[in-house]
Amino acid sequence: MLYKGICTIKNGSIEPADEQTPIGDDNEIYEVLRIYDGKPLFLNDHTQRWVNSMTAMQRPLPDWLPKLPQLIDWLVACNGIKDCDLRITASQDGTIQCGFIETTYPSPQQFQDGVKCQLLNAERETPDLKIFHSTMRHDAESQQAETNSFESILVNKDGLLTEGSSSNLYFIDGQGNVHTAPDGTVLGGIMRKKVIALCQKEGIPVVFECVNANSIASFKAAFLSSTPMQALPINQIADTTFDTSNPVLRKIVDGIDQLIKSKTDC
Repeated sequence: MLYKGICTIKNGSIEPADEQTPIGDDNEIYEVLRIYDGKPLFLNDHTQRWVNSMTAMQRPLPDWLPKLPQLIDWLVACNGIKDCDLRITASQDGTIQCGFIETTYPSPQQFQDGVKCQLLNAERETPDLKIFHSTMRHDAESQQAETNSFESILVNKDGLLTEGSSSNLYFIDGQGNVHTAPDGTVLGGIMRKKVIALCQKEGIPVVFECVNANSIASFKAAFLSSTPMQALPINQIADTTFDTSNPVLRKIVDGIDQLIKSKTDC
């Protein structure tokens, strides 16, 4: 993965992008947020999660952090890119960079028909911190390429489905309850926070528990969430299929889409 565009933020300054330097080293603390119509979505949420990860790993925070909103505005203007994902990275050598990365967003058809996922026996070493782990990411990407699947669903040693390799995971039961992993056992995704808030607003009950791999067929619908995915229906996990027209699912998918487009909660 490389930064795209003609410039990046490096240690608090706008500098030319080094297209030869890859990003994504092991134990790198990172954050990915979306630039939508030229403005960062949920910037305060993303910044706070990055700060929490830095603090937990005992990494020093940069003194230029309060200027980050202004630096991002300059970066957008400098590169002329209004719709893209922005990645903030803190490498082990102390270098902090921020720049645009290549991102593939789900198509309108995928938001309607859903995507195919596979099961992957893997766990994050630090599930509540956004830290890059190359082995897990490589295994997930290899599986997706080999099976033509969209995402890999992580299965822990107890046979529980926790999250996607780059997303949060949800199931909807026959009573319209949403099931997702408990806080602290998975990465506290910013879009997950918005999904849960939307459920509370719409009166949709949320059950915080991991689903066993042997019981997924008992659920009616399933979906993923992340910065680029928003709330994305799943039509199949391994050999189990799901209803992408489920009314609770559609209410969540449409609600998150409207939230993004309105930018009322940024």
